[in-house]
Amino acid sequence: MLPMLYPSATLAALIDPVELEARFGRADSSRDLREHARRVLSEALEPALLSRLAEDRRLAVLHLDRESGRDTDWRQVTALESDGEQDESNASVRAIKAISDAFRAEAAPGHAEPDIVDLIVDHALGSPAICALRTLGRFAPELSLDDPDLSAAAIGVALGFRSLFNQPRAAHCSMRHPQQLLA
Repeated sequence: MLPMLYPSATLAALIDPVELEARFGRADSSRDLREHARRVLSEALEPALLSRLAEDRRLAVLHLDRESGRDTDWRQVTALESDGEQDESNASVRAIKAISDAFRAEAAPGHAEPDIVDLIVDHALGSPAICALRTLGRFAPELSLDDPDLSAAAIGVALGFRSLFNQPRAAHCSMRHPQQLLA
């Protein structure tokens, strides 16, 4: 759950599909888009940094922000108020706490996972929090992408996606047609 809810300022800035299209042209497939993102990451991130990130893949994106000097001060991020159920407003508090706690956690040994660059590309292109942060940054260009208010809003959007996809109809569709989720 953490990768889905963590709004990485570094990845929001580095991997922007709009900028990828301007640089490489329109991607004909998701594979092409991923390759464009891989190229940008390979140019932007030193091999030594990628090796350090691979040591704890579970928190690689959080460590990337810290190493890039773009980590949000999580003590400044406030939980979003919600008009909905109490559980959803508490979800924001829990998400912020989980991210904050993850920075203090010890590294977990890596296990068989995709190449670290592929893992980071997955986060950059697929995390609702990163996509939201990137978009919110366009609407508030005067704010840095690691601004606590932008981070809180991006987490709120990601929690909204989580709620949407946890609804019975969405769960039913994903179980009924799992092959379409992988296309």
